[in-house]
Amino acid sequence: MKHRIKIRVMFTCPVLKAGITEGFTPVNVWGWARSDKQVAEEIERVKKDLSEIEREFDGEIEFEGWDMLHVEDDILEKSYEIQTGDIDGVIVFGVAQFWGYLGSFYTFNKPIIFFGREYTEPPYGFNLLTEHINWILKSIGKQGWACTVVDSYEKLKKEIRAIRAFAKLKKAKVICIGKPNEWKGAEKWGNYRTIRIMQEKTGINVKFISLDEIEREYEKMEETENMKEDYQKFLQSAESQHDLDEDSARNAVKFYYLMRKIVEDVEADAVTINCYATNLIDRIGTTPCYALARLNDEGIIAACEADFSALFNMMMVSYLTDRPCFMGDAVYNEERCNVINAHCSCPTKLSGYKNRGEPYIATSHYESEKGLTPQVIMKKGQEITITLLPTNMESMVIAKGVITDVNMGYPMCRTQVEFKVENFDEFLKACEDNINFFEHMVNVYGDHREEVARLCRLLGLNPIII
Repeated sequence: MKHRIKIRVMFTCPVLKAGITEGFTPVNVWGWARSDKQVAEEIERVKKDLSEIEREFDGEIEFEGWDMLHVEDDILEKSYEIQTGDIDGVIVFGVAQFWGYLGSFYTFNKPIIFFGREYTEPPYGFNLLTEHINWILKSIGKQGWACTVVDSYEKLKKEIRAIRAFAKLKKAKVICIGKPNEWKGAEKWGNYRTIRIMQEKTGINVKFISLDEIEREYEKMEETENMKEDYQKFLQSAESQHDLDEDSARNAVKFYYLMRKIVEDVEADAVTINCYATNLIDRIGTTPCYALARLNDEGIIAACEADFSALFNMMMVSYLTDRPCFMGDAVYNEERCNVINAHCSCPTKLSGYKNRGEPYIATSHYESEKGLTPQVIMKKGQEITITLLPTNMESMVIAKGVITDVNMGYPMCRTQVEFKVENFDEFLKACEDNINFFEHMVNVYGDHREEVARLCRLLGLNPIII
């Protein structure tokens, strides 16, 4: 479900007033602006710049407000409107100094970006005060919800991505098919704790649907011509195919149509299913691997095994990067300083939803040899971001990797990717200290460590950046 994200834009304006000791009235204040007219001209320039950013986000971001703030009372006057309205974040362009009334912005209760110009024209009153502001934010424990950006619209876009992801998480609806996986992180009922923490952090709503209900709906559904065409198209687009049982593979496409209908009926943004740890595969004679891969390609975040920390991890990463990610079972090799990640439900559009999918082999779920799935052939040499999120949702390990090999033919899940990890010893130690054994790993194309860390701070997670 597409959510429109609203960001309020505000500008601090210069005010000439008596000096600290009331002994003089200054002629100049820091920054180039001397009047509201000059600030208004800057607002028009910024509007043009931000309209380009709106287009880059395909209209999903809407900037509004353009408020001119002179004194603390101006900020407090706007505060209630921002707190109670449908505003998802705020950008403050620090044309004039504002550190003296920085505290009044705390009342907005929304993520804030303070933008300044230090080495580009025109120089703002925020000039050279960014580290001072960061110092204040750190001293009062507010770095989670507020950040500073200097000169760079590219950095600004990264911060906007974090706000957008945060807003989408807060508005998300999730479906869980079957009970949450009972054992999680070596802790019985660990998934229920994860769900509760997700709800507390974001307000996410979860709809539970039993496997009995799914089986009934599946049995009622007839195979259509569209399903048959999709099955043939999937095979024809594959590089090759192996280990397929035609009836079970065709039924996997039918199961996708059922999951898609459920997602549309609920208007859900994400879904997970308790497949592997139940008898669902035997009951319906197929697997959800094809459905999960295809839903992820379509922008519906889909995780297997009813693993809620993995699902939340995937939602964070995909909402940040505008591309599906790969959830897998990680194998760590200390001798070779690398990691293998493998699973049977990999999406193909790893370079982005609007881009061509990666090549794949049409095959079945590895353990059961039932169903249908793409065995995706990822790009060697591709940089990836690695994220792991534990059941307790306290921290996230974030690292960079480079793919060195794919589809190695090991007797394990179908899509296999091997990658080198920067600072492997530090990475492994962080995993040992913070991540539960058998925690699913998430990979996404590109180096997005900075944006992921920013989103972690908005969510109250501790980012452990390698």
